[in-house]
Amino acid sequence: MSWTLYKTMMKKNRGGIIGYSVGTSLFLLMIVQIYPMVLENEEAMNQMLKAYPEALLSAFGMNENTLSALEGFLSVQYFSLMFLIIVAIFTILMTTKLIARLVDTGSMAYLLSVPTSRVKIITTMIFVFLTGLACILVSNFLVGYFGAFTLEKGDLDINRYFQLNAGGFLLFYAIGGYSILFSAICNDEKRALALSGGITLFFYMANFLGNLNESFDVLKSFSLFTLFDSASIASGEKDIWMPALIFFLIGTACYGLAIYLFKRRNLPL
Repeated sequence: MSWTLYKTMMKKNRGGIIGYSVGTSLFLLMIVQIYPMVLENEEAMNQMLKAYPEALLSAFGMNENTLSALEGFLSVQYFSLMFLIIVAIFTILMTTKLIARLVDTGSMAYLLSVPTSRVKIITTMIFVFLTGLACILVSNFLVGYFGAFTLEKGDLDINRYFQLNAGGFLLFYAIGGYSILFSAICNDEKRALALSGGITLFFYMANFLGNLNESFDVLKSFSLFTLFDSASIASGEKDIWMPALIFFLIGTACYGLAIYLFKRRNLPL
């Protein structure tokens, strides 16, 4: 890893990292702050939920117990949808920008013109992405945690809330792994974006359709998002540690393969 390159790339991308961190954290804080109002009308809200088709509620991980705890409310209102969409966008754009865009625009030639190996370059880019991802998840965790202290009603189970954030980080550690891999092997930035975005969208839709209709249940077996069952984690029915191990292994394998292929490939410089 090159610390000089790391500091340069962090400085270049800090605006985007801060923007995603602040934006997601403010959205999360807003959800935390409206929870007391939801809790005051819990019975009416549960009656309203009963009016919706069970399949639709299942697709978003909602049930009658969702509103009874703050972490359950956050799992549905944030971690099951907006969190996944926003951080997926960050992951796909960031990983493509760090490698494929530099190759596509010819900027990679300048990096390789200095005495820095390809392995150091791509390893540094991986750590830049992971630093940005960690900033988003740490800021989310802290804002949600301290925001819960300001509430007169609604306790936050810190263990389950931590698992939601840790699981979210490792989910995108894995998604970032194959996104870095595509970025490392593609000469065209658009192609890298299409591959990373297309596979991520497939994973999301496979999980969504599998939850929505039992006829598509088999699709859930092909989705990383299936392992991140935020509602079950928040309710204590499941823990994140086995899925977390799977995410870690997938991500690490992809990062390792990306480093190997980037080192050996012919670059159009």
